[in-house]
Amino acid sequence: MKMKITIVLLISLMLTGISIADEVRPGVLRTPDSRFENLPGFDFEPHYLDIRGYRVHYLDEGPADGEVILMLHGEPSWSYLYRKMIPVLTAAGYRTIVPDLIGFGRSDKPISMEVHTYLFHVDAMAALVEELELQDATFFGQDWGGAIGLRVVAENEARFARVVIANTGLPAPTNSEIPAGSAFMQWKAMNQAMIDRGDIPTGTMISSNVQDPSVKDAYDAPFPDPSYKAGPLIMPQRVPVTINYPGAIANAAAWEVFRQWEKPFLTAFSDGDPISRGGYAIFQRSIPGAQGQPHVTIEGAGHFLQEQKGVELAEVIVKFMQDNPLPAKTAMLSADDIPIAHTPPGYWSTMPAPILTQCSEPLVAGAPDMRGLWKVVEAKANGQPTERMMGHVERIEQCGNRVIVIGGGVTHDMRVDGTYENGVNDIGEPSTGGRPISVAAFFENGVHILRPKGTNITVEREIVDGDLIWRYGPIMALRLELVAE
Repeated sequence: MKMKITIVLLISLMLTGISIADEVRPGVLRTPDSRFENLPGFDFEPHYLDIRGYRVHYLDEGPADGEVILMLHGEPSWSYLYRKMIPVLTAAGYRTIVPDLIGFGRSDKPISMEVHTYLFHVDAMAALVEELELQDATFFGQDWGGAIGLRVVAENEARFARVVIANTGLPAPTNSEIPAGSAFMQWKAMNQAMIDRGDIPTGTMISSNVQDPSVKDAYDAPFPDPSYKAGPLIMPQRVPVTINYPGAIANAAAWEVFRQWEKPFLTAFSDGDPISRGGYAIFQRSIPGAQGQPHVTIEGAGHFLQEQKGVELAEVIVKFMQDNPLPAKTAMLSADDIPIAHTPPGYWSTMPAPILTQCSEPLVAGAPDMRGLWKVVEAKANGQPTERMMGHVERIEQCGNRVIVIGGGVTHDMRVDGTYENGVNDIGEPSTGGRPISVAAFFENGVHILRPKGTNITVEREIVDGDLIWRYGPIMALRLELVAE
């Protein structure tokens, strides 16, 4: 019986055009890499992230430390659309991140149209921004790339410094539907007919629009057959045209953010797109950051202006970014940039100023986060309560694999790499008579362990239920509460 079911399933998949080899899991297809070989003008290295179980493709070009430009394509295109713009932007010193939406390009393709909701794509791109830890990014979006990306920007505004949009919108409709005779509603009706037929001519649509037959194959490349096209097919129907559409309320909330948006905002619409014609006006009128900006009209281009005027559009973005520089920031340092601190002769009586405040290096893997000012609230010696060390206060600073413990008149600055050479090399506590000490430090299972040279005792610190537990071998155990971060 199982064999019969399997044979029927195989035949069914073959008849529907789904290639079993490309179905990475039930209901999700992946376009073979061979489809993307030798595409003209597109020799960028692919990068991938796993987002919600889908493999998402993105381009990452330009200097790693350059200011970031995030560019999102729309429907039915993919990152190939930006191939003319990327070289201009990277030559200006910028890092360009160009993802393929799920269902498009080299990203995985759910075969169910039900997956492709507005919220699904917003959440996926927001996850990509978070995974890549983008900061001070400039966003550019066109078509659905703008409608999705503007939501991502509004819902993650601290990560974005500037916005440029072209031939797009952020529809937050009322109960009044968009007029049936409008260019968009006519396109929506044409799209419904495509859904009814089960196919959308992706390559033909774009090549005809830009009047360049040579790009047809590149825009067909992501879709070996119609079963891969659920995303391009359904997305026009996801545009919220009334307040009852999914996404309309969230778009209205995004507009509330943009009505207070004072960061630089530029529109660069083309002059030949009937779908988005005049759509820039509401952005220019409503967004504080758009006031006084040199908004441009890209002449001689239709809907896919990146194809027809990509270099010109990229130059507009470069000038906009140069004319609106990021605010100056205090230079951040790595752990190696800050000199080693030592206990002064005679110790100190007033706790010294913080040492690692300008260190931006993240903590190494496995390091417990002990940063803060701690006070001993419980002490035991040989298992019995004791007043010794009660009330002791110490400050712990961390950066990378460096830990500085400051308390009791001493400053112990160490690299946690297991070596005596890079551990604590200083004078001991006042109670030891100021003898020189050498201590190796390492992390193990989330515990900070110190091993003084010449002894069998280890000193350990770890975070337990928000408290700092500090152990001197079997001799003493202390519990410290966080006084200040």
